[in-house]
Amino acid sequence: MEKIGIKAFIERYENCATEKIKKDCLKDYLEVKKYIPFNLKVALAERLVSVTCFETIEKKDLDGKSIREKTGRIKNDSVGRTLLFYRIIVEQYTNLTVETAGFYEEYDMLRSSGILEYILASIPEDERAEFSHIVDMKVSDTLSYYDSPQKFVSDQVERFGTLIGVTLNPFLEKLADQLGELDEEHIDKLAKIVAAGAKLKILK
Repeated sequence: MEKIGIKAFIERYENCATEKIKKDCLKDYLEVKKYIPFNLKVALAERLVSVTCFETIEKKDLDGKSIREKTGRIKNDSVGRTLLFYRIIVEQYTNLTVETAGFYEEYDMLRSSGILEYILASIPEDERAEFSHIVDMKVSDTLSYYDSPQKFVSDQVERFGTLIGVTLNPFLEKLADQLGELDEEHIDKLAKIVAAGAKLKILK
């Protein structure tokens, strides 16, 4: 079915004189998929987490254009993630196209007109639940990792390499492999040792 902008579709829908004509409009102009591939769900969830779980700062690229760059620090934006989740649903499961960067206005139009509820109801419940569950797992995995001793040790070792001006890439790769084999008790001990070493380095 042909793509159509959200605003144009809702204007057409709300100009329908009767409920029967509105139903015909939904049938004739709105297509809703029943399923999207699992790998696509995973990729979309990863992108969603990347955008809504990390702090970003504004920088200039080589051409002087403003860009957003992640700092590597966690900044969980649950509200933004909810809005973008619905945007993904609309873009991936329907023939409607988003025409604004923020999506706020289009979301309000979809919600107030009842179109969003219609779209959600047209997607099988288990399909919506699967995608939502994948997003939740990706968020949980990301937040757990960035709050883990493994992440702390990795960051401190990389920082130490930068301070002494030595290329540690091969060493870091080997360390990353070894960290995955250690139990939680050994990881905690290693984190304390690295933290103490980093503190002494700063004091000097």
